[in-house]
Amino acid sequence: FEVTERPVEPTLRFMQGAYQTLPLIPTPDEQYTVIIRVDNLGQTDATDLTLTLYSKAEDAGGWIEIGQDSIMVIPGSDSSSGYEEASFVVPSNLSVPGGTEFRASLTGDGVDSEYSELRFTIVVDNVAVDSQVRLNLLSGESVIDFVGMEEGGLLFTTVDGELHVRTVTESSSGAWA
Repeated sequence: FEVTERPVEPTLRFMQGAYQTLPLIPTPDEQYTVIIRVDNLGQTDATDLTLTLYSKAEDAGGWIEIGQDSIMVIPGSDSSSGYEEASFVVPSNLSVPGGTEFRASLTGDGVDSEYSELRFTIVVDNVAVDSQVRLNLLSGESVIDFVGMEEGGLLFTTVDGELHVRTVTESSSGAWA
């Protein structure tokens, strides 16, 4: 494989797993938080950015703005990605059962239009995530997805760009896979 150097200029990207929700599965008619991460793959700091979150609203004829966050600096580096996170509260009136489409838009100096947008869907459901098993995530580990199965499930996470999979059962949160 070919190894390429990090670009000198700021290189902003929404990486795999760039968004998450609190709680993990939002419930209908309850507000929830969407956290979006923007990575800088370049060596130079990215400054003066704005991240805006929109929700798809068919009855309103398109997209409605949820909120806007100013990002002052996303550090650059020659060895690792700098990143910054922005949080947005989705109001309870937009928390309806089923899937809701979202669009995150990044603007500012040096933002490449090809990579300035992230589209994703969040599922709101009337379920409770409750377990006798406590999951201990590593520092910097982010949950990407959970796939439920008959006797447990698989928890997909990322740590420093590496994909990890854990088995989760009623009695334990299994080892890394």
